[in-house]
Amino acid sequence: MHLNIMYELMPEQHIIKSKEAEARLNAANSDMERKKIAIDEKKAFIAAIKAEYDKIDHTVIRFCIFLKKSSITPYNDVALGYLAFMIREERGKVAVGGGATKLEDLERYRDQYQEKVKILTTRMQKGDDSVLLSEEEVYAEVKKLYSLKYYGQRLSQIKSIVNSAHSNTFREESHCIRAKAKRWTVTSMQDSGWRYVHSGFGSKRT
Repeated sequence: MHLNIMYELMPEQHIIKSKEAEARLNAANSDMERKKIAIDEKKAFIAAIKAEYDKIDHTVIRFCIFLKKSSITPYNDVALGYLAFMIREERGKVAVGGGATKLEDLERYRDQYQEKVKILTTRMQKGDDSVLLSEEEVYAEVKKLYSLKYYGQRLSQIKSIVNSAHSNTFREESHCIRAKAKRWTVTSMQDSGWRYVHSGFGSKRT
């Protein structure tokens, strides 16, 4: 029996306070100045959020290309698979009278995602090695994502939830074990073989 696990992320609202912005507002001399400070802070916050989102989006695509290139078995793009599922769900809601805004946003993002994957894949096929991540670079990129100011902690929490869900359903987990390389020579192999023979082929005699 093969068990699939569905993860659904629910939107939440959070109030993020900036001590620097509060200090500037308290030091303002007029309501007009306070409004300008508030507008500037909001614009800066939106720009920072968008920059982090673009970073995550670009990194996810590079991860998918890494998996496609490195996987022994055929790899299916999980991001596209998840988008296809969400689009089917939204189409069902629209069919019974629901709003189409979320469906249109999902379809637009899917098209943008496919285009970005196509661009990076083409660059890689033309010999641009900077597109393809190494194993060490993958780990480094993950650490960078977790260190993002706004999304980093949330991404780390999502990882913990996914790992917990896998553990609770007795799913297999992959582990990377780095072993020190040992150089074998003909002499060392012969010595090991003789020691094995003299020890009674690894068994204890009574």
